[in-house]
Amino acid sequence: MPGSTKVADADIYFLPDQLTVNRLADEFVAKHGDLLDYFNNKLENSVPDYMDVWVTTTYLTHHDKYLIELSFEQDI
Repeated sequence: MPGSTKVADADIYFLPDQLTVNRLADEFVAKHGDLLDYFNNKLENSVPDYMDVWVTTTYLTHHDKYLIELSFEQDI
């Protein structure tokens, strides 16, 4: 995402050139399941019946871009 994008709490979730990793709360996953399913289905190897979703974020100062990566995990 371009660095000019308005992002809430960027100073917390998008630390400059430092990865931040957070597990999304079960309540968030349940409430936003359709949106998360949309992104999961975009993956080459989507994760069926995922239980946990992790989000990794940073602000890439050299590129003036925000990075967001979602990881979907199954319960084994």
